Amino acid sequence: ASENRYRLLAENISDVIWVLDLNTSSFTYISPSIQQLRGLTFKEAMAETMQDSVSPASWGYLMSILPIRIEEFQRGTIRSYTDQLEQYRKDGSLIWVEVTSRFVVNSENGHLEVYGASRDINERKITEKKLSESEETYRYLFLNHPHPMWIYDLKTLAFLEVNEAAIAKY
Repeated sequence: ASENRYRLLAENISDVIWVLDLNTSSFTYISPSIQQLRGLTFKEAMAETMQDSVSPASWGYLMSILPIRIEEFQRGTIRSYTDQLEQYRKDGSLIWVEVTSRFVVNSENGHLEVYGASRDINERKITEKKLSESEETYRYLFLNHPHPMWIYDLKTLAFLEVNEAAIAKY
């Protein structure tokens, strides 16, 4: 009964639930919501390796952190990890996902597995990029304005930022 409940949950949420066998570098389970996230059928996703599914930059990041995390796990550290990765959609475009994962030893075959959940954060990443670009624009305008300008703390009257024109004049 509880296995059916978990399967029902995994098959009906928008996050993609997956299990990766690190010994074989293959997925042993991927929830059907992979179709919504990446446009892949269950069969297509199961045929992919982890390396196939992520951008070269994300693969490099994973290869740099994976040995450290495996070593921590083997020393007895049990914890979850959260990472932001770029994954390929079926049409070749990239989408940002937030991956929460943890290591588990499969009790049946002794293989080290990663249990994970991937969530679409593409809109959040686009918004963060636009905000960063906007901050850079306003910072540039402030620092390079021809008239002296400054920002100060209203309580302490301490200067928090001054532009080049203020430095030159005062």
